[in-house]
Amino acid sequence: MADVHNQALFVETIIDTIPNPIFYKDADGIYVGCNQAFAAFHGLNKADIIGKSVFELAPMDLAEQYNAADLELLNNPGVQVYETLVRAADGSVKSIVFNKATIQMSDGSVKGLVGVMLDITQRKQVEQDLLEEKERVQVTLNSIGDAVISLATDGKITFLNQIAAALIGCEANEVLGRNLDDLVSFVDKTSDGKLQNQPRTWREEDLINESTRMIRRDGREFAVERSLSAIRKQNGVSTGSVLVIRDISEKNNLLQQIMYQAKYDSLTELPNRYLLNERLNAALAEAKPKNHMVAVMFLDLDGFKLVNDTVGHTIGDILLKGVAKRLGSCLSENDTIGRLGGDEFAILMPNVRDTQAIIEMADKINEALKQPWLFEGHEFVVTASIGISVYPIDGSNGEILMKHADTAMYKVKEQGKNSYVFFSYYMDRKIMERIQMEKSLRHAIKNEEFVVFYQPQVRLSTGKITGVEALVRWKHPKRGLIPPNDFIPLAEETDLIIPLGDQVLRMVCEDVKRWHDDGFPSIRVTINLSAKQFLQKDLLENICSILEEFHLAPNTLELEITESVAMRDVGLTLELLHNLKAMGVGLAIDDFGTGYSSLNYLKRFPISTIKIDKSFIDDVATNLSDAAIVTGIITLAQNLGLTVIAEGVETEAQTSLLRDKRCDVIQGFLFSRPVPVEQFRTIWQENLSPAAPDQSKQQVNTQQPCIMR
Repeated sequence: MADVHNQALFVETIIDTIPNPIFYKDADGIYVGCNQAFAAFHGLNKADIIGKSVFELAPMDLAEQYNAADLELLNNPGVQVYETLVRAADGSVKSIVFNKATIQMSDGSVKGLVGVMLDITQRKQVEQDLLEEKERVQVTLNSIGDAVISLATDGKITFLNQIAAALIGCEANEVLGRNLDDLVSFVDKTSDGKLQNQPRTWREEDLINESTRMIRRDGREFAVERSLSAIRKQNGVSTGSVLVIRDISEKNNLLQQIMYQAKYDSLTELPNRYLLNERLNAALAEAKPKNHMVAVMFLDLDGFKLVNDTVGHTIGDILLKGVAKRLGSCLSENDTIGRLGGDEFAILMPNVRDTQAIIEMADKINEALKQPWLFEGHEFVVTASIGISVYPIDGSNGEILMKHADTAMYKVKEQGKNSYVFFSYYMDRKIMERIQMEKSLRHAIKNEEFVVFYQPQVRLSTGKITGVEALVRWKHPKRGLIPPNDFIPLAEETDLIIPLGDQVLRMVCEDVKRWHDDGFPSIRVTINLSAKQFLQKDLLENICSILEEFHLAPNTLELEITESVAMRDVGLTLELLHNLKAMGVGLAIDDFGTGYSSLNYLKRFPISTIKIDKSFIDDVATNLSDAAIVTGIITLAQNLGLTVIAEGVETEAQTSLLRDKRCDVIQGFLFSRPVPVEQFRTIWQENLSPAAPDQSKQQVNTQQPCIMR
């Protein structure tokens, strides 16, 4: 018996050393034994457990669950494994796996059961943590903007995020387990061949930001950057890889757009100055060893600002696009046309055979541009001033050639526009003089260096002054009196004519107000308006404001425009003239007979005066054709109820013929040159005297400086 007792004690000792709780129950479910770990789990001694049922050790709800499981096992002998929650003595809830088995005798009878408790609480927590971490990783991978694909060593997809699924063009569950080769291929930019996604090639080596193209199975192609990291064991053996793909198609498109905008004009889609210079330098590099000629043309549109001022910039932009198209139609396949900005264009002609080819191109351009443009009922004719420079004659590099073509273009402007000129070196000096003149002109307007001269207009029938023309002069502090022909064209070209015109109108109104205050009778004062002055949007407002400032009636002024200005846009001219007429301002057409105007339009213009151009008066007494033209103009005007003024009358013979033809008024050196305001007051005062001689017969003082308008 001692041996049996010792053996039982040995077994009990061994069981007590096992860390997992172990218990024994009889066939009635009563605890008949346990190890120390089971007693400690319940916070009891082993002796306190033996002889008790589960209902005495566990809460009622759990006890019923445990007892039912025991009865199930005792009724169906064998092995039972299940997981459940158990409350330990310290109040914590443990996840326990019960491993139970029935104790059977040799005759098959069931004497009870033995159970082992396996605490898996920590393992369950680790699993939960891993699950949560996996979910966080998936959310993170689905949130980033790059495609992430996990690959096995055989190329099969083990994971991909939503971006990757969208990029491949499949649902994630459709491609898991499939080989990447079946879904996409990558195109090597160097060989333009498809990279086969084979193991032991690129998937076993790390790649960083490799730019390539990806082609899907549906044929769609994407510009991508891909990065790959191999997954390795500690021994260096690869177990797979992680592929990250970034779709850079939009980035590339944006880059291409930026590159396009850097080299092309957004309005006309022509090459801009940068790209034109690139092509010019390339053409020169090719021409130098072969001794070829290269031509550069600078084009500036004549009268384009008139379009913007008349119908607005929207129509102006349409016109620029139309001009670009017309110019493009003139070029050969080797030529380049570019827009430099505003209404300036340039044409590059590489490998020119001779200057005749350049001339033919210039003529072709002029022919293409001379066709009228029709916009919203307005008709415009926009021509071009073209400056030309040629390599190697006019320069050895692109910068000099462009500069010299620009210089030649300005020479065309000076000579009357609508033509072309080849560069010559004397032009450089002229351009510098022009720049200095423009600078001085701006300074003169700011410092009010201008004065107004007045030239009387005399009625032939009475010899009395019936009106006066105001003529501006520049009183330069160093050069003295500068006549209008030396600065008015530049003022018009640079838009300085607008502030200058406002100054002149103000000075005239100030003089007229002083005459009224000094008791002189009312007199009509004529002021010349250039095309840009006539078309400025606030012309009516400016005139009204200045007249009100000096308390003058509108009929004090007579605005004078040339025939050519009136005919530029007949519709607009009619509208402006009628508005001015409604204000009470007088209107005159200057240089009549030189602008080829339609008599039908002349009938519709609300004018009061026609001025016969000096070119017809010069030989009117000796040239039968001029005499016939003057007679016709006088007859026409008088039949229309208009006053006729003959300009440039300098001789008695001219005066006699004009009197015979019943011309109304004369103006010219025979009576008086344009004179300063104080001298005009003296002439006027004498003319007002009842005893005044016939001023139309007095001789010209040839010692007085000749200052032509």
